[in-house]
Amino acid sequence: MALAPCLRAHVDENAKRITRPTHPGGDVRWQLVCQHVRCRVLEKRVRQWVSQRGELYVVTGPVYIGARPRTLGKNGVAIPSHFYKVAFDPVRIEAIAFLLPNKRLSSHDLPRFITSIDDIEQATGLDFLQNLSDPVEDIVESTVQNRLW
Repeated sequence: MALAPCLRAHVDENAKRITRPTHPGGDVRWQLVCQHVRCRVLEKRVRQWVSQRGELYVVTGPVYIGARPRTLGKNGVAIPSHFYKVAFDPVRIEAIAFLLPNKRLSSHDLPRFITSIDDIEQATGLDFLQNLSDPVEDIVESTVQNRLW
């Protein structure tokens, strides 16, 4: 099953860097801002899901909520207000999504930030799971999957 075109990359063990992207745009290295304990806990959980389920599509990225994002450095690099993570199981046709504020949180706070894919799409302007049939896409994207945590 194909998903929307996206950047494919590897997140290293300490979740500080994404490397080896394969994208028509060329060889790019990203520094992942999300380095807090919550990210390590969430990445560990995703790796567990992959080993249990065998196949999982995972998309992670920045979200800029608000009129004007904070910036860093002389080049004015925008600092995301939030990060999202969407994990989709193509065999069970189910997904879990997180919208995490870019601030220190306890790993115990993570379940509070489980949301629907629809909410992530609204915040980012992206369209996930567009290759599913519309009725299935509507159900999967609108459901908040607390039980998967």
